[in-house]
Amino acid sequence: MNDLVLANRRRLAVELVSSFVRPGGRVLDAGCGAGLVALDLAERGFFLHGIDIAEPMLELARSRFRDATVDERHYALTLGEVETAELAPASFDGITALGFIEYQVDEAELLRRFHELLAPGGILVLSGPTRVRLANYWGLATKARAKLIELGLRRPAPSRGVGLHRYSPERFRSLLEAAGFEFLKAQGHGFVEFEGPLRRLPYNGERALHQALSAASRWIPINRWGNDMIAVGRKSSA
Repeated sequence: MNDLVLANRRRLAVELVSSFVRPGGRVLDAGCGAGLVALDLAERGFFLHGIDIAEPMLELARSRFRDATVDERHYALTLGEVETAELAPASFDGITALGFIEYQVDEAELLRRFHELLAPGGILVLSGPTRVRLANYWGLATKARAKLIELGLRRPAPSRGVGLHRYSPERFRSLLEAAGFEFLKAQGHGFVEFEGPLRRLPYNGERALHQALSAASRWIPINRWGNDMIAVGRKSSA
């Protein structure tokens, strides 16, 4: 079910970059993985530079770009870490970092690096898991589970290793502004993996619930409690 959230994140990120960055602009995809977002952006006419620490993922990305017959002059795929890679300051018009920042011990250092790499007026689109989710009933399920464990009525679940940090619009605003960005927006999305009785829903039932809540979020303000959150910051053009 989480694949629905990842697909939605991909679509939103590509739309956001396309709405803020001029056609033909240079975009860095930090933690590009197998190149799904990178390829979408390249096919929209951006010069795309993907960087990742995993060579097998980069090989998948290279294969994907070759299969799509993207001109090799319009992209680069680099093995390495964003913080230490030889990337010129102010050389990108946009940066995407999806499912990336939550794994960083020092979020502030990473955001300062992104700020350094962006040209004046450049756009950063990043994402991370939300701190409070509708899927666990605004944290009530977490508290109930902790109480049951404390009373010995439930065994602790093994750690899922889903990152070091979680986010809200306020936290994204604070992090981006501290790194020198103008905070533009934060948008939550995705309603899956519900706890409690809804956990027993079959795939089609959970998918229908996700679609219904996503549609409802256009009219009622529940996006901030989705599973994932996308934030946008802009470097000053001064």
